[in-house]
Amino acid sequence: MTKLTKIRIALTLGALAGIAPVTLIFLWGLLFLVIAIVYMDRLALPVTIIAISVPSLWGCWKAYAAAMASKPKHPRDWRVIASVILATVWAFPCSAAMNWDLTILFTFLMPGLTAAIMLGVTEYRARRVDQNGELMAIPD
Repeated sequence: MTKLTKIRIALTLGALAGIAPVTLIFLWGLLFLVIAIVYMDRLALPVTIIAISVPSLWGCWKAYAAAMASKPKHPRDWRVIASVILATVWAFPCSAAMNWDLTILFTFLMPGLTAAIMLGVTEYRARRVDQNGELMAIPD
């Protein structure tokens, strides 16, 4: 098994544990948010939740895609970096809405922290390629 295969397995497990659960929670909750938009007089809360969650989760999955690339290229797009930061910060209002429940806080912190680690791995791999002029995974 090559180093790149090992790093891809680790990244996939990280995405399954860190990003996928909150994505599934959001997709499940999206049904209720759409129903709330249809039947509520006040649209601000459901629309705000959707408007913050969609770009945040997009940035997390984009960081995962960049980390999985065979040629490491850091996504220096400000939208990806801002989305990862927003995904991390978004955990605090979600937890505050539930009386600062630590389970909610840690659950909603996971996508942002996982994506930040993935961006760090991508940056490390990209710098290793620049220094050595060859493609490498994380060295042993």
